[in-house]
Amino acid sequence: MAEILFAKFRSYTIDELLNKLDEGYYTALDIICTNARNCAAQLSVYTDHPSWGLYAAMYSSLLDDVERLLLFRKEVVVPYVQELKAKVQDGHNCKNCSGKCHVGHNAQLMSLLDSHREIKEVLSALHKATLPLHNYMDYPDGYRILRNEIAVIDTMLNELFYIEESSLIPKIMEAQKAINA
Repeated sequence: MAEILFAKFRSYTIDELLNKLDEGYYTALDIICTNARNCAAQLSVYTDHPSWGLYAAMYSSLLDDVERLLLFRKEVVVPYVQELKAKVQDGHNCKNCSGKCHVGHNAQLMSLLDSHREIKEVLSALHKATLPLHNYMDYPDGYRILRNEIAVIDTMLNELFYIEESSLIPKIMEAQKAINA
């Protein structure tokens, strides 16, 4: 099913793919994380039950992780992919480099794959931190909104993970191969 839904991403050029990821995921997730952080801050002031502060702190910590993963993409992955694309266009050949070039390309790919492991851990933590909703309890509106924001973040992280695994990483590997990295 996901293969069909996200097939269009495989047909994009690397520039188009980066733009779609930035607009549709990196920037959108930043905004949603900001909204969720505001909800968590509101939830932390509820004194009805001591667990609200605990949930707010857990979600804030998870949001820090998500924002760190997004920052890594914006500050490391995107510039690297743009640099890689420029090398392909210039006809760069890493076989003519001193050897550090090859190591650098492998390190970039490994750091992206490691980031995917971190996404899996964050997704698992999001699921563990979710307080089950019971009909007999009265939940603060802030928690309900926060829970919805976290559900959207969860969905978007899963989609981002899939798109990067199925489209971005193969394009990076293809570009690396083109320059003999």
